[in-house]
Amino acid sequence: MDLPKVKLPESFCKYRGVTPSQDITRFMKDSVEDIHTLFAILNENKEEIENIKNISNIENLFLFNKNQLLNTRIEELEKQLEELLGNQRTITMDAFNIIPDPLNACAISQEFNQLTVPIQKYVSKFYLYDSLSGKNIVPPSLSVTVEQTPEENQDIIITDNNLNYMVDGDSTTCWQRKIVAPKSLGIHEVTVEVRISIPYEIVSNRYINTISICPHPIQGIDILDIQYKHGDSYKRIPGFSEHSSYSSENGEYGILHARPVRFFFNDLEASEIKVSLRQRTKVEEGDNDIFYIGAYFIDAGYTTFARDDGEFSATFTLSGINNTISNIIAVIDNKTISGDSFQYEIYALNELDVPVFVSDKLPATIESNKIMVKGKIVKTTDVAPSIAKIRLLYQTNL
Repeated sequence: MDLPKVKLPESFCKYRGVTPSQDITRFMKDSVEDIHTLFAILNENKEEIENIKNISNIENLFLFNKNQLLNTRIEELEKQLEELLGNQRTITMDAFNIIPDPLNACAISQEFNQLTVPIQKYVSKFYLYDSLSGKNIVPPSLSVTVEQTPEENQDIIITDNNLNYMVDGDSTTCWQRKIVAPKSLGIHEVTVEVRISIPYEIVSNRYINTISICPHPIQGIDILDIQYKHGDSYKRIPGFSEHSSYSSENGEYGILHARPVRFFFNDLEASEIKVSLRQRTKVEEGDNDIFYIGAYFIDAGYTTFARDDGEFSATFTLSGINNTISNIIAVIDNKTISGDSFQYEIYALNELDVPVFVSDKLPATIESNKIMVKGKIVKTTDVAPSIAKIRLLYQTNL
């Protein structure tokens, strides 16, 4: 937090002179006020540290649980993959490991694990940046409400920190809700519906083409739905069920164990955003079950793109020297996009790691265990495409 500027008092003690009693009284009063100010700052810092510590502890707990689930899931998928592919092998590279081209770079987000065309500007519809203070301002007309199932009653205790923490554009804040329920109630999950209105006084229009969400705990929350309100009705945002993270488990549909996600779609006019979140993991404490649910941010805004294309490269190390590449797949977040949004060329890397062009068609046989895929992502419609992963399928020739 910002510390107050301290102005040192002028010396009132004169050399070999008389010090008036009112000066001594004023000095003592100012000193007491300074001590009170410092203690207030100390208490505020202590609260912030405790809040950060609490959020970090919850994140670590859920990451540990998620790691155990992932290890089990990876073993299952590896067995399924061996049966499915036979001699064929696959390598997958996440977007955050892909290298932008130095001359015609694409945009890569580490946070969202997303590759897209270059972004020129993003403007949030929820907060306003004040260049004088260097801070974001949430206008008074912005309304954030949260409805929960099960509801609060004499047995279920709900504790929130500041709801505006999810809409203030500050990466250091986080909205967290703590739900304490007796084990005897047998509650297995908690769902919340967050509604955020677009404030009227900071926007010239209510058109949006981007929504981003970072749940808390990360990978501990399911995003069940995202809707926007236009007029009197709500509609699901385009591409939600087609997103690469959308999946199902035992008949449950949504973005399960969600990481930070960002959606690009066509221009929509919206007055309100509605997000449904679910927590299925509880922490046992004595006779109570405790559920934690929240968000680091939920944001809706408008993205302007600098160009309609961007280039990148991805280097893969294969298991053999002589390999046949059968397919290169771009895992597209917004699969509703039509047109040729992903183009590529295949290069072999020699002993000096110099790329040598091989082909732009598949299948392609390469006598090297290191290959480079040079790709281009192209905006062919009003919606910017985004890539989450590049997947390469190949077979090693004996």
